[in-house]
Amino acid sequence: TGPAFSGNPFGLTGVGRSVQFQNGSSAFFNSGGDPFGQASPNGIVSFDFNSTETFSALSAFSYDGRTYGNLVLGGGVTYAPSASNPLEVFGDLTIDPSTTFTLPNTSGALLSLSKNFTDNGTFNSNGQIVTFNGSSLLGGAVQTVTKSAGAETFGQVSIGKTEGAVRLGSEMTINGLL
Repeated sequence: TGPAFSGNPFGLTGVGRSVQFQNGSSAFFNSGGDPFGQASPNGIVSFDFNSTETFSALSAFSYDGRTYGNLVLGGGVTYAPSASNPLEVFGDLTIDPSTTFTLPNTSGALLSLSKNFTDNGTFNSNGQIVTFNGSSLLGGAVQTVTKSAGAETFGQVSIGKTEGAVRLGSEMTINGLL
């Protein structure tokens, strides 16, 4: 979406999952409303495991019960969504420089990652559970946690892997349960 765009890029009505971003595709949301267009768990859009969604506008990002491929949060803004359902990222999660990502503080709004976590900005888990659950099926048998400067801090971490490992690319602090 361009800088002057308003509204939802794929509309608010229509058949669920009628717009599909397949593996290898990329989408850039720089303004406007969220691409799903409908309340969770419904959505006009679906993102395959290895698609990439890049957000540069808070208004375009939707967290509550949503699923993304590779998720990039940028634009130098603070993403602090309200949600009561998990966010699932089947690919990598990347937080760009000068960008902040704060998880919702409501029960059930955990973050589930199937690949790597890269924080080049600021991450606040807000006490939520961050689950690392990658497998070779999704290309995340070995998951890496990286913070560009200093230690990454999590509230609670769950490792739900049946194979592989979670590797630290930088220091990690866990303030709650592991």
